Amino acid sequence: MGLVNALLLAVSCAALVSPGGAGSHSPLTGGHLAAAGPPGDGDPSPRWWRGVDLFRRPVRSGDVPGGGPSSWRDGDSPALPSPMAEVLSSDDAPPARRHGSSFVASAVREVVPSVVLIDTEHPWEGPLPPQLPSPQSPFPSGPEERRLPTRLGQGSGVIISSKGLVLTNAHVVSGASSVSVTLTDGSKFDGKVLGTDQFSDLAVVQIRQPASGSRVFPEAKLGDSDALEAGDWVIAVGSPFGLENTVTLGIVSSSSRSVAKMDMGLSLKGTLIQTDAAINPGNSGGPLCNEFGEVIGINTMMRRRANSIGFAVPINRAKAIIDDLSVGKRITHSFLGITHRSITPEIARNWNEDPNSYPNDLPEVRGSLIMHVLPESAAAEAGLKRFDVVTKAGTRRIEQVDDLTEVVDRCPVGEALPLEVRRQGRVLHITARPQDLGRYLREQEERAIESRQQEQQLPLPAPYPGSPVPPDAFPFPFPLPVP
Repeated sequence: MGLVNALLLAVSCAALVSPGGAGSHSPLTGGHLAAAGPPGDGDPSPRWWRGVDLFRRPVRSGDVPGGGPSSWRDGDSPALPSPMAEVLSSDDAPPARRHGSSFVASAVREVVPSVVLIDTEHPWEGPLPPQLPSPQSPFPSGPEERRLPTRLGQGSGVIISSKGLVLTNAHVVSGASSVSVTLTDGSKFDGKVLGTDQFSDLAVVQIRQPASGSRVFPEAKLGDSDALEAGDWVIAVGSPFGLENTVTLGIVSSSSRSVAKMDMGLSLKGTLIQTDAAINPGNSGGPLCNEFGEVIGINTMMRRRANSIGFAVPINRAKAIIDDLSVGKRITHSFLGITHRSITPEIARNWNEDPNSYPNDLPEVRGSLIMHVLPESAAAEAGLKRFDVVTKAGTRRIEQVDDLTEVVDRCPVGEALPLEVRRQGRVLHITARPQDLGRYLREQEERAIESRQQEQQLPLPAPYPGSPVPPDAFPFPFPLPVP
């Protein structure tokens, strides 16, 4: 009986060790694999991956001994761990989770103290909404003093100076009758708009402190937007729909998206950073940061009816005008006054061979084809015409639209800009002097208003001969159709 009991006990113990369970034999190492059950229930700890962690904060090159590339993005791919390193015995304990080991959390801790919520009030524009009578009114219809309503708005901003300068979007604060700034600790201050620039969509707001206040505000670190590449990690921080300090993660979809190719007219100039990090109403003016918590852009807009297409103003453009905006100086933007598109010899050849196209003698070269010349613009004064092809501007060869746009943007207002132009087989050398975009638009608007006023002062045409209708029967030149 003793021998039988011993054999039964041996069989029972062998049945307890199932394949893949705790203590199962590894054909690879001859050791034992840890069980994959949840920890804390008496089961051994699960297997832990010790390879590359994409959400671990990258390290700058030179931050580690040796000075070589130390980030998986900057250097060669790190060597994968050997199978032996991946096999844990049941006695191994999982590494303790370090708080903030994610590079996102580290970057957020760097920038969030400097992110603010901006509340604005704007004068009402357009027809007044119907107003209900007050319960205290002695009149049933409620005739009482009408108070003009205001429009409320919200946006975000980022503190760029310990003295309380806030960088935000121009469309967040432009025309606001009052501005308030709320910090991450809940403290609220009045704000004063120092300067705005609609064509870069940037503005600077000063936080107003009490007379006895001497608070030092947390300022964000500004990065280098020119160093961005497509695929870099970026983090958007702001208050979408009033949800303060909302953090979203994405990558750079394009480090230099030309506004000229986005069918936005003259509302913006230059280039924008495109990202798939979620940007929603209320994010406007908030920072777009790199993986180190440095501000590399100011969130400005999203593409409607599209997912994961947002844009930010590069921080290097903001650096160039922050000082001027802080003192209320108007920012000028060079403007040639044309709409244009890129052209290549193949495009021109196909155009010329089409019998229905006009003209049929486009220069078969690479450059920027002028589609329209705006009246009274610098291009019109210089003698540029529709279907001219600009092949050179200054010392730069023009290969596409962005080349010419960049040259014009960098040319000071009023300075001579030599252009090489192809027109109907001829090579012309034309000198243009870019004008200020803001002034041009204001002058055109003033002319339009003056023209409308003159039209309103013209006498109404007399009625048709024999018509029984008296001349003053209608307030319009002709009767309006009855719906």
